[in-house]
Amino acid sequence: MYVKTTLVENTTFVVLTSDNKIKYSHNADLIKNNQVLFLKWHCEVFDHSKTITSQLGITGHTACGNNSRTCNVSICACPTDIHIPKAINSKTLDNFRTLVNNITKYTPLDEYNISDGEIIACGLYGLLLNQRFVVDWNLLRRCNFSCTYCAPDIHDYKSDFPSFEQYQKEFSEIEVPAGKETHFTLNGGEPTLHPNILDIVKMCNGTGTVELLSNGTAPIKMYDNLLDYAKINISIHHELINEKHMQKFVDIALLNKGKLVFKYFNTFDEEKFGKYLNILIKFDHVSIISNKRLILRGNRKNLKTWLT
Repeated sequence: MYVKTTLVENTTFVVLTSDNKIKYSHNADLIKNNQVLFLKWHCEVFDHSKTITSQLGITGHTACGNNSRTCNVSICACPTDIHIPKAINSKTLDNFRTLVNNITKYTPLDEYNISDGEIIACGLYGLLLNQRFVVDWNLLRRCNFSCTYCAPDIHDYKSDFPSFEQYQKEFSEIEVPAGKETHFTLNGGEPTLHPNILDIVKMCNGTGTVELLSNGTAPIKMYDNLLDYAKINISIHHELINEKHMQKFVDIALLNKGKLVFKYFNTFDEEKFGKYLNILIKFDHVSIISNKRLILRGNRKNLKTWLT
């Protein structure tokens, strides 16, 4: 059987199997295969990231809100949280880090397959080497979409825009441990609605790498400008999408610049829009991710089993 391999980068997601083998994988694959059940695992929740919710003026360390190094959330739902180094216990995590420290950027790793056995530890290579600090920044609540699977506490049509001065203050209060690279994940709401979005992205780009999550509805010219400073991750929302949107996504890819990710959920009509997906996948700078959600909007507060 053919097995994919990759060379290790800071952004490579690595896993440790129960037979003490290190493989590479993707958070989307773990989500798809229901392998994000990290309840009671030991998690380096405070060591690698900070969350900012500007609309509420709240800061923390993870999207899940876990306040202990022992995970108390049944499903690790956010890709940023999945990336944080974690293991079934602290001893296993120490062993995982020791093994990872023996890997170089020239070491080929095989891709993880479910047949490889149970995953007992995982995390980003860069985080395991203490080289990466992630800022997960929810910039605003306002959005021009109203998807049924999006929790109402993170989007609406009418919330005011936080001021650029507030963003500058929150930015100045970010404390990155010495020697770490900073990566900003900017989300919302719909971040491109903010009149200062390009200034915000430039500000973050000045100290680290940037990934911007969007629904793809901004003008192509805006994406043209943003791609100079950020990787753009566009969610293809199946409830509101049509062929006009899909053609626009192809036009954005035709800018041939930066890095683009297009993500859709398991209810997306692949057959109807397959011709556009087949065009997009041919671009070297474009990635396509299929993802899923477990529950509909409104249940997030009670169950915390939503996926993004």
